[in-house]
Amino acid sequence: MRQALGLLLACCFGAVPVGRLVHRPVSERWPQCRRAMAVFAFEMVLGAFAVWAARRTGGTGLRGEVILLAVTVGGFLSVHLGFHAGEWTGVFYGAILAVSGLAGAGTLLVAVCLLIFTRSAGIAAALGAACYPVGLWLLEHPGPLGLICAGAAACLVLWHHRTALRSA
Repeated sequence: MRQALGLLLACCFGAVPVGRLVHRPVSERWPQCRRAMAVFAFEMVLGAFAVWAARRTGGTGLRGEVILLAVTVGGFLSVHLGFHAGEWTGVFYGAILAVSGLAGAGTLLVAVCLLIFTRSAGIAAALGAACYPVGLWLLEHPGPLGLICAGAAACLVLWHHRTALRSA
């Protein structure tokens, strides 16, 4: 019961539309790039907090990769946005940093490098997320359930950014 409550909590935190909550108050004062960075930073903090809260609520038996999938599904099917995906990629990256520090940091580094070279946030987020299950397997050897959950979360990010990948 505690584990289900932890996953539900992670899903609810993942569903918070940070972009809509932060974007409007800072839209007049900050340029576009700073607004995007502020939203991404708030989303990463929310993703890390969601993992922390789910672990505290769910107990020791709750795997980090399962929490990551719950956070990602919550962002992908946000109840606040009528079960449509919002901008929640930062929540995914914050959650992977909280779940697996080294593999998450490597994935974030790949995404930043792709952002610098391609100048497309959608391509960088999608291909960076696709690298996460590979990095997790190489660095931490989580087992079949961990790889399946990490791969499913990465597939949701790829699906969300499919139009950016098609236009590349």
